Amino acid sequence: MFDSMNKLTARAVTEFIILAGILSLIGYFVYYKMDMRLKESLEESVALQGKSIAVGLKNQFDEEFNKLHSAVRVTEQGTVAISDLPSIFVTSTQEETLGVVAPDGRVLAGPPIEGDLLKDLEDVFNGKDMMKFHDDGCGLVFAVPVKIDGQTCMLYNSHPIETVRKKFKAISYNGVGTIFLIYARRDVMLLSEGSEPNIDKEPEFKSGWDDMAVKIEANNDRDSWSLCREFNNNNYFLYVSWISKEYNFFIAGYAPWKAVAVGIDYVYMVMTVTFCILLIMIMFAVRYTMKKREAEKFAREKSVADSANKAKSEF
Repeated sequence: MFDSMNKLTARAVTEFIILAGILSLIGYFVYYKMDMRLKESLEESVALQGKSIAVGLKNQFDEEFNKLHSAVRVTEQGTVAISDLPSIFVTSTQEETLGVVAPDGRVLAGPPIEGDLLKDLEDVFNGKDMMKFHDDGCGLVFAVPVKIDGQTCMLYNSHPIETVRKKFKAISYNGVGTIFLIYARRDVMLLSEGSEPNIDKEPEFKSGWDDMAVKIEANNDRDSWSLCREFNNNNYFLYVSWISKEYNFFIAGYAPWKAVAVGIDYVYMVMTVTFCILLIMIMFAVRYTMKKREAEKFAREKSVADSANKAKSEF
């Protein structure tokens, strides 16, 4: 009888292990698929967040151009003297610099403009609006053409780097995310300092940007991209979004998982709890089946013994 019970127990344990193994494989597959879909969904959400930030910055940049175009109109109409433009259209000369430059480089109003920057903006003399950024000190510059004495001159407005950070506000995930302003894939400025502004300097983290470059190359028809990468046992979402393809400006940034996936961790917790509950249910089901089989076997053996005793008595 004890041998029979041991066999039943061994069989029950084996069945439990097999069922638990099958459930674990199914659970892992479901978890993997849901995790992959969840990350893809969050990546798309982060890309949209990046696009929203980029659109906000573009609107602020457009306002700067509108201000310069207003200055152009009053200048070409003769309403305001050229020399008075800086004092009228710039509220603080310490934060912004407005000036007018002739095609030959002569300064008609405001301070002189650097030679290299003047060369970068020379298309303005051909009637084109321009916007440039240099991280070597001159900062962000807006420039538009203005007609003065029959020739096309340049009206520009320059913002030093610190002024750019103050004036052109951009916030990612309630200030937790970090945002960079990038011009021509060359000049980079920290626009918004998040909770971890220096982590992008880590070599392992930089490899994430290499992966991002590959993704952008493979999906260059989009305006915004994002991907999730693990670093120091934490997940981070990286994103890039165009501000203006015409002027070659875009933003790049990143945010930690905890800032993006608010409440999502509960999904993983529910999945884990559900898996544990299923294992417990299997354990009880196997235990119930084992007891039922023991009872049935005991009943059969008792019936056989009773039949043998009855036959013996009759004999």
